Amino acid sequence: MAAGIKILSMMMSLIIASISEITPWVFSNSEASGNAVMLDAACFDSVLSIPSETFFENKDVEAETPEIITAVAESVEVTTTLHTEIVEETEETTEAETEVSTEAETEASSEADTLYKLFSITSEMMWPVAYKSEIVEGYPRYSSGRTHHGVDIFVEGVDGRNYDGNGNSLSYGKPFRAAQSGVVVEAANNGNWNTGYGNYCIIDHGDGTQTLYAHAKVIGVSVGDVIIQGQMLGEIGETGNATSPHLHFEIRIEGDRVDPENYICEP
Repeated sequence: MAAGIKILSMMMSLIIASISEITPWVFSNSEASGNAVMLDAACFDSVLSIPSETFFENKDVEAETPEIITAVAESVEVTTTLHTEIVEETEETTEAETEVSTEAETEASSEADTLYKLFSITSEMMWPVAYKSEIVEGYPRYSSGRTHHGVDIFVEGVDGRNYDGNGNSLSYGKPFRAAQSGVVVEAANNGNWNTGYGNYCIIDHGDGTQTLYAHAKVIGVSVGDVIIQGQMLGEIGETGNATSPHLHFEIRIEGDRVDPENYICEP
């Protein structure tokens, strides 16, 4: 029994000595962790008693895939399918929103047409000044011969003059009105030159026709305002290229200036 123990002890010593010679780094490296044993290829071959290449070649590469890997693969497949469904739904939603947007634009355009028709009290244009008044300078030229794109309207007194006994203008500060219903597309009330118009506004009447009112003391409307025929737009002044208070009035059809006297008559 003692002899057997002695022989077993000698065999263990030989094995430890053999491993120590094969893996000197593990036993001599002071930086090695006590819980980590690092074996190189030579040590691996020695412990297994067969070359590492042979071990890996004989390994069954078609072994069953671990359950955790299978689960991850299935998850990826489900995620990909879900992503595809989301993309398809998004595309369908985008198309639906586009259709709604187009319908909204059509409705807005229809509403604008309705407003023009609703507020067009009469197909004839109204004289833009609500006082006894007259055209002093006409279209297409001033009396001096210079080009004139509209007509200049002055308020007239009972004696036919445009000024009172003290020489003050009868036009200054008097209100002027919309000749026809429409929407304000331009408006300036800053007192600047504004290409000679001074304070002015332009109304679009929805049928290719626009009217312009210029040299105002003040403009009381803004771009986007819906205007009813006869609505007051501002007060007569002499801003911009004006030598005396009056209303400069233009009519434009498809962008071309025309003679206002062909569309309105003096009261």
